Amino acid sequence: MGKEPAKWAKRFPDEFYRQMSRLKRLNYNPESSKRPLILAQATIDIVYDRLGPGLTEDLRQRRKEIFDATGKAGLLQQFLTEDIGHPALQQDLTESYFSALRFQDDDWDGFRHLMDRVSPPYNRSLLLPFRRLHVGYLALDLQ
Repeated sequence: MGKEPAKWAKRFPDEFYRQMSRLKRLNYNPESSKRPLILAQATIDIVYDRLGPGLTEDLRQRRKEIFDATGKAGLLQQFLTEDIGHPALQQDLTESYFSALRFQDDDWDGFRHLMDRVSPPYNRSLLLPFRRLHVGYLALDLQ
C-alpha cells in the first residue's frame, strides 16, 4: 500500500492558506474551499516545486492522465504516495507556515526570498549571495 496514491484527504491546513493570503494581502475566507488562482500559483511555488526535482510536472501529468481517462480532475496532493509524498508534503507545509509567521502582512517578497534560501525550488537557478556587483566603474545593487 505504500506506493499507492492517496484518496482525497485534506492535507493543506486552513492556517497555511491564511498565512499565504496575509502575505499576499488577499481576503481569506475559511468557509470556502475555493482559492484565488494567485494562491494556487503560490502553492505550486512554495510547496510542490520544492519537494523534489520534476515532481510538479509529474503530478500534473498524472492528473491529466486521470482526467483523460475519467473526466475527473484531482488535486495534485492526491497523486502523492502515502509513504514518501505525504510526509514530505506535511514537513514542507509546516516549515512554510512557521516561516511565514516571521513576516509582516504584505511581505510576500521577503517570505519568498527566505524560502528560496532555506528550501530552494528544484529546476530553477539558485540565488547568488552577492549584494553588489561591480562592473568597471558601475556598481549595481542586487536585491
